[in-house]
Amino acid sequence: ALLVSSAVVAADTADSAAPAVTATVKDSSADKEAVALKAEIELATAKADLAAAEAAIAAAKAEYDTAQADLATTDATIASLEQKMAELESKIQETQKKLDYENMPSGGGLHSDDEDDTVARKLMSEKEALKAELQKTKEALDTAKRAYAGIEERKQVAATKL
Repeated sequence: ALLVSSAVVAADTADSAAPAVTATVKDSSADKEAVALKAEIELATAKADLAAAEAAIAAAKAEYDTAQADLATTDATIASLEQKMAELESKIQETQKKLDYENMPSGGGLHSDDEDDTVARKLMSEKEALKAELQKTKEALDTAKRAYAGIEERKQVAATKL
């Protein structure tokens, strides 16, 4: 009887131990799967972060290149406006010389007084039109210079992103 009792206890112990061993093996396998899944998620996140960073760099580079091109265009516009201003100032001086000649006390030209007045009015009108165009050109130049400064700032911001 003692032997049978020992055998029953041993059988109970073996039966109860089997699920514990199986559970430990299953838990270990589940832990490995969880760790692997976590690593896959972290890898996917890192790849997404890398792709986002590459996209941000590409966008900053495009922004920088666009600003650089805009600077070149604006620089050419400024040079053109400065040249136009010099030409207008020269034309205004020429017109003033003609006007001074027409207004000379001796009559300057070989025209009658009515013709002199007509020529003088025409020259004055031409001079005023040139001055108005010069003023518009100065305003356009100021605008272009402000735009240049803004583009330069935009370029610097893009450069810091790179």
